[in-house]
Formats: sequence, C-alpha cells, structure tokens
Amino acid sequence: MDPVKGTVLINTLAWLTTPFTGMLLKCFGRRTLLVAAYAAMAVEGVGMSIAVLTGHNNLMLVITCTFAITFQLAPGPVTWLYVAESCESKGVAAGTSVNLLFTLFISVTTNSFLNDWTKKLHLHDVWLL
Repeated sequence: MDPVKGTVLINTLAWLTTPFTGMLLKCFGRRTLLVAAYAAMAVEGVGMSIAVLTGHNNLMLVITCTFAITFQLAPGPVTWLYVAESCESKGVAAGTSVNLLFTLFISVTTNSFLNDWTKKLHLHDVWLL
C-alpha cells in the first residue's frame, strides 16, 4: 500500500475510535482501561517488530492500525483527563490545553520542515539529523 494511503487509513481509524473512549471509561473505569490498553499495546509492539523483521508489510499495516485504535481508546485521551483533573487552577488546565495544541502544531509541521531542511543539507551534514 502507498505510504500516504496507509497514513490516512491509520489516522482515520484513530480519529473514528476516539469518541468511544467515554463509553469505555463508563463501563470499565480508568485504571482497568489503561492497564488493558497498555498490555495490548505491548503485545502489538512485539507484533510490529515481528512483522518488520519478517517483511510482512500488510501485517505491519494491520497491527499499526490496531495499535492506533488501542492508543486512542485509552492512553491518548485518558492521560489528558488525568492531567486536567489534577490541576487545581484553571490557569494550569489552560496551560495543558496550550501544550496539547502546540504538540499538534509541531506534529503537523515537522514533516514539511524536515523536508525543506534536508534539501539544503550536504551529504556531510546528515549527521546533524
């Protein structure tokens, strides 16, 4: 599969599963959900390693999709809930929100920045990356 299509597929699945987090939190609770998700992500991480080492690209895509779904069902949003609830003042909670938006901005712009930057580098400058 084309890398761009694979990225779109993974991100779409992750985006579509996020709304179900609230329902799962209500049914299972935070601790159970986080422990189960981290255990599943550990197993999926091993599966990804095996798929990469054996050269099974389709299996790698399937496991990466399940990893993204698992992350979006628990550790992704639930971690931010813990951080927001542990803040005493609204200012600290607002700072957390700004941090999340800044992280989103960095993740969106990094690829284009690195592409522009690496085009200007010479071969002997590659060690900087």
